[in-house]
Amino acid sequence: KREVSADNPCHPMTVYLHSIYWSVMTITSIGYGDIVPVSFLEYLACVVGMLSGAVTWAYIIGAGCSVISNMDPVKAVFERSEE
Repeated sequence: KREVSADNPCHPMTVYLHSIYWSVMTITSIGYGDIVPVSFLEYLACVVGMLSGAVTWAYIIGAGCSVISNMDPVKAVFERSEE
């Protein structure tokens, strides 16, 4: 009898999760460290963690850029008066 499990490397859900893990790891440029997830739940936790970290980092960078762009109050008042 063949066991159907999410940790089976031939299971379609495992194949999809591994591909999502690879794409998120590549897009976020976190890197491919020597400690890797082994089970289905570990891969799922890593994908969720990487995506939440990427969203948090993007928010921090965006907020910092917003603060820097509004540092000159005279220029900001001038630009608002032009509209």
